[in-house]
Amino acid sequence: MRCASTATGASARGSLTVTGLLHLLAVNGDTNLVARGGLSALHYVQSYAQRLLADGGAIARDASGAIARFDDALIARGLSPRGSADLLAVTWFLSRFGD
Repeated sequence: MRCASTATGASARGSLTVTGLLHLLAVNGDTNLVARGGLSALHYVQSYAQRLLADGGAIARDASGAIARFDDALIARGLSPRGSADLLAVTWFLSRFGD
């Protein structure tokens, strides 16, 4: 999840991708999180992602540090939001198809 927070080109696309992931984490009922840590883990991840978004998400002043701390917190708890990551991957894949 680690990324640069602002710039143009590839960094801007990275910020959009991270923002998309944060939105998914904030609302998705990720069953992998539930399997690994129960409903409390799911609620922890959802509320953490919601706070990050409220603070500006991937374009916040200290986005890189805040997202790295989120990543570290998930690793420390043995949580892996694979369901949300899969949804992000499918979203990216489908975005490659033209209008």
